[in-house]
This record gives sequence, C-alpha cells and structure tokens, in this order.
Amino acid sequence: MSYSLMAMPENCVYAEFVSPAFPTTYPTVIHKERISAAALSAMEDSWNTRLFAERKIRLLQLTDVFVAGEGIVFDRVGRVYGDILTQQAPEHIERAAAQVAAAIESGDHETRTEPTVLCVKPGWQNYGHWLVEILPIADAAKRALGEDDLRFLIPNTFAPVMKKVVDDSLSIVGVAANRVSSYSFLPVFAKRLFVMHGMTHHGVYMSPLVFDTLNRLQDHTIGSDKMNIYIKREQYLSRSIENEAEIDEFMHSRGFFSFYPERFSLKEQISFFSGAKNIVGVAGAAMTNICFARAEARVLLLYPERMTDTFFWFMANHRKLDFVDVRCAQSGPSRSHLPWDSSLRVEIQDLQELLTSRSCDKNNKSAAYRTRMKKHRQGNAMPAVTKVTRTLDLGCGPQINNKFDANELYGIDVRASDNNNIKSADLSIESIPFPDNYFDFVTAFDFLEHVPRVIYAPHRRNCFVELMNEVYRVLKPGGLFFSSTPAYPRPEAFQDPTHVNIITENTFTRYFDVDFRWASMYGFKGAFRVHTQMWNDFHLETALIKVDTP
Repeated sequence: MSYSLMAMPENCVYAEFVSPAFPTTYPTVIHKERISAAALSAMEDSWNTRLFAERKIRLLQLTDVFVAGEGIVFDRVGRVYGDILTQQAPEHIERAAAQVAAAIESGDHETRTEPTVLCVKPGWQNYGHWLVEILPIADAAKRALGEDDLRFLIPNTFAPVMKKVVDDSLSIVGVAANRVSSYSFLPVFAKRLFVMHGMTHHGVYMSPLVFDTLNRLQDHTIGSDKMNIYIKREQYLSRSIENEAEIDEFMHSRGFFSFYPERFSLKEQISFFSGAKNIVGVAGAAMTNICFARAEARVLLLYPERMTDTFFWFMANHRKLDFVDVRCAQSGPSRSHLPWDSSLRVEIQDLQELLTSRSCDKNNKSAAYRTRMKKHRQGNAMPAVTKVTRTLDLGCGPQINNKFDANELYGIDVRASDNNNIKSADLSIESIPFPDNYFDFVTAFDFLEHVPRVIYAPHRRNCFVELMNEVYRVLKPGGLFFSSTPAYPRPEAFQDPTHVNIITENTFTRYFDVDFRWASMYGFKGAFRVHTQMWNDFHLETALIKVDTP
C-alpha cells in the first residue's frame, strides 16, 4: 500500500442528525435453495436484524483537503481520511493517491474556494445510487448549511439520459445549476469541504432520512392510473431476461403495462411507480423507483440466483411494501466481473402463482393514494377539519370526471344539463363562468382537440391560447391542470373531422411552460410548470401546475 490512512481531525463535526430506528421483516424468498451459502449468509446479516437502532449521521467540515477518484478525500499532504472511505477498491485508492501526490508536487490542480459539498461516491453514474445515496446528501446539506455561496461537487461525465435525471432532481430539491461545481475525477483542492457520513452504506444500511428527499421528489409528481407495471430491461444490458418475449406476452395478458423506464423522464418514472399496485421487474437501477411505490404495493423482484443484494429490501421495508425476492436461474456467461451479471430465465409458473395470490385491480385512484401516503408519513393524526377541494371538468358531457377525488365537482359543456353543477358554455368563444383562483384542479378529457386555434369572429382570436388563459385564471396558485387528448403523430389525432387542435409533445412544454412561454407572443398571460407528460395509448396526458408569471 503506497498511501497512508489517517483519522478525522478533532472538532470536524459541523452538525449531527438523528436517524430514527426502524423495524424490518424477513423477506419472502422464492427458490431460496438456489442462493449460495456465502451469498445467503451475507444477506441474512441484514435480513435477520429485526430493528435497526437509532444512530447519528454527521456532517463533517474539512479544510484544505484534496478530492480525487470517486470521492476519496486526502489531507493537504496526501494522506487518506480512512474513516469516510465507502466501497472504495484498494487499486482505486492507489490511483487517486498517486494523482494527488503528483498534483501536490506540481501545484497543477483546480482549487475550490467556496464551501463545497462532496456529492461523489462509487456508483455515482447509476440511477439508484444517485437517487438514494447522493441526492439526499445534497438535499440535507443544503438545508443544514443554507449558505448563499454553497457549491456541490458533482461529476460532469454523466450519460445524457442520466444527466437529465440529475439536473431535474437537483432542481426539485432547490439546487440551482449555478451551484453545481463540475468534477472531472482529477484532484481538486477544496478550502472548505463538507462530507455527509453515515446516511447510507450500500447493502448494509439505509437511513429513513433518505426518504425525506425522495418524498419531496414524489410530491412534485402525480400518480399514474396504471395499476400493474412490468419493468422491461434492454437486451444489451446484463441481467436481461432470456425468455423476454414469453414473459412480456404473459404480463400483457395479465393486464400489465410494460415499459423501459430509462426511456421516460424522472417525473414520468415516479408517476408510474407511485400509482402502481403491482410491480414486476429484474433487479437493476430502474427498480430503485420502488422507493416511490405506495404502501403495501406488491413488488416481485426478479433476481439472478447468485446475486447478493439488500438495497431493494431496505427500500421495501421503509415503504412498507409487499416485497417478494424471486430467484431465477442464470444462463450464459457473465457480462462483467460480477458472477450474477449473466442472462436469467424467468419461470412463468412463479409469476402466475404470485400474481394469482393477489388480485391486480386496474382501477387506480391516484389522489386517494397520495392522501393515504401523506397520512402514513405524518402518523395517525387526522385534521380536525377536512380541506375542501374543487375540480372543474371541461367538456364534461353529462358526467363530471373527478380524477383527483375532489370534494366539490363542477363541469362545463356546450350542451345544457339538469345538473346545477354543470354550466353551459362554448369555451371556444366564451370565458369559463367561474371566479378567479377558485379551483384546485381543472381537467380536460378528449376536449382540447375540439377547441379551434384561430377563428375570425369577426376579428382574429387565438381560441386555444385564450382558453389556457382562462384555465390559469380559475386555478388556485399551485393548482393543477390535467389534459388527456389524442395527439400527433397518432392517427387518432386526425381521423375525427371535429379535431381542429392537434397537440404534440412540444405544445405544453414549449408554449405554456414557464421556462419558455412561447405562447406569450399570441397573448398568453399565465405560466405553468409541466410536471408530467406521458403517452397512454394514443392519448398524450399532461399535468401542468400553475406558477407565478415571470
């Protein structure tokens, strides 16, 4: 070993957080006999711990230090702070130590003078490691420190899809892009470095405090109505399913929505998982999204028989999920140095029995779920007064759609109705007949495509833009507008001769989102934030939140 280890300096603890105790349950394991004795022993150290005791998480402040490699911290003369090493391979420490020694000798290195939070660790490029083990550090440190010039040392070599996840998640927790200090894995000298220690230890411990951050992400997202989801895995990846076509067909026959999560945005992934009652997928980064699942959702985690893992088990316990560890036979060579990174074969009979043992209800009430989750987070205390929420359904016909379980329901339709809560109005040319800031929710199902974009009556009017102004006007601050409409390029968007307003994936994101507001040139006076947008068959479903105008 060509580097030396040293203990943490005295008085380096800047703040301490209490990580609450939490109980766990031993997992249900299918084909447990397939797990090797060594792998089983490694997992059972955690599985058999019925109660993880309360512990301290420390925010450390170090001065005049180097950071190199995957978050390895050295003092000013090149000694490694050994107490905060996590999952660092000896050869990686050796390499980083050599780089730091060279930087000290030459004086050729970057220097950070602002207070900086370390947000680098092994596995940084992985979706799961980022969401569970790095983002919560940035979030907790930001809230604890609150310094205007605080910076966050974050790698600058993420793949494009992952870079979008990183940017979006940081934005939600309030870390602005100009606060990110780019890190290229070469030695950086920090005058004042903050290190969060003890929040997670991959496979060994996961603090409940992690979910403070994950809940914040979830609170910015609306649950999908897809109750049963099957998480597909690209065939070029390790741990792909050998009989994928067979499994996909079976899951479809059971009413499951199959998708590749990495093809969707962070908010869309959260939406799918937070609304689901039954979740099936292979152990991999995408299954990290079970951390957003509803309490008691059933999760069938398909594991290679030789895989050692407790990462998802910890999440399942924190979220109180009905978690089943299904061990699958491996086939072919491993695609990495890990013995479990080969293909696996999933047995239809296992899925059939496990899914039959629990009904797969297709009807989801996402707002009710969010209410239950809020109560779960806050304990059993119930408010003395029930909050009144109002929803308005545009083009409702004879029946008002109440997607978000509001207390008071109102509708508008061009045809008159005997229902006193349904007003008659032609929204192509008339205003919404309700006062300002009145509704928590406004919905439009198969309606916007019938609203003309431009008419002359007798002068030019931009009807769709005017309607969006009206939606903005009647929504309360922070209120939500949800639309579901046949959209381009699907033929259903064009085949109806009364479809005169063709929506695309860029209509809301470019013309009405606060970051662009291109519709302002046509008279749009409001501002929304696009929170989710996804396809449901040929319908494009978009959720917009009312925000302050710039």
